[in-house]
Amino acid sequence: VKTAATGRLFFLTELQGFESAESLQYRIASNDRDAEARYFMAANCVLAGEMEAAMELLLQVIMLDRSFRDDGGRKALLKVFDMLGSTDPRVAPYRRRLFTSLH
Repeated sequence: VKTAATGRLFFLTELQGFESAESLQYRIASNDRDAEARYFMAANCVLAGEMEAAMELLLQVIMLDRSFRDDGGRKALLKVFDMLGSTDPRVAPYRRRLFTSLH
């Protein structure tokens, strides 16, 4: 429970003063290379409990711009993994995809 709360706090802090989800969706739709919009949309998804959508967006961030927010896509994805826990069946496939995208 502590890990999930810490993770939620991280994503809440990331979104402080940032654009609405609707605005981020518009940015993603109009620019398929916008890593920032994907990153913050992923944070919105985490807070809405849409973990698979969040993991998908964070993988896209990693593939678009590995240096974004000092490897922020990977770090945020690892936080999502921690929030879900290693026994969650959604974690293993995304862990494999993360590994593949990094190597």
